[in-house]
Amino acid sequence: MREADLSGNALESLAGCERLRGATALDASANRLCAGGPTACDALGALGALARLSLRANGLPCAPRALAALAALVELDLSQNRIAALPGGALPALPRLHTLLLSSNVLDALPPDLDAAPALTHLDASCNRLAALPDALLRCAALRTLALENNALTQLDPRLALLPALRALAVDGNPLRSVRRAVLAQGSDALLALLRNRLPERAATPPAAAENRNAVQLPPPPPAGCARGAPPPRGTGLW
Repeated sequence: MREADLSGNALESLAGCERLRGATALDASANRLCAGGPTACDALGALGALARLSLRANGLPCAPRALAALAALVELDLSQNRIAALPGGALPALPRLHTLLLSSNVLDALPPDLDAAPALTHLDASCNRLAALPDALLRCAALRTLALENNALTQLDPRLALLPALRALAVDGNPLRSVRRAVLAQGSDALLALLRNRLPERAATPPAAAENRNAVQLPPPPPAGCARGAPPPRGTGLW
């Protein structure tokens, strides 16, 4: 069996799903796994071939600890639960994770090791309680879409505009103090342009240009026939 659909069955535990070894996709959404306690999802640890997993709408109070055993996961849907935090070390165990759906939980913060998932491209953390974003988010170089609607964000770090792959940034429904509604209405391009304009000059400078500016400037050679004196003092290359 390559794909398994266990959704909408009022399941309180995934015990027995070890029989699905070899499955690459499992939909266990819209069950009652919250009633099974902290071990309700432990059997997932035997499904090492899973690439897609949905545990949406199960009332889970925390992310299953078995996630650390699912290194092949590409898509993970934990939306519409009651998750307050992801377990430490969960993301470093998921090197192939491409899509992470965390919407409609009660998250106060995103994982501080978010950048430990180098393939992360789509992140939906909308409808939570986020008041700030971790610095690790600024190191998610593959991130293409970022959904942060309906949280508690009062400001956005302009450095989000430096994420090289970011094309869609959604922040409607936050009490932002420095972004006008008119800008949000124009979409992601306008918002990213606004953030880019607020970057300090040094942060906005492309790395190659910054390297050139930091390079030590050597004096030109004296004209032909001129006597060479003592060598000039070396430049400091200060910013």
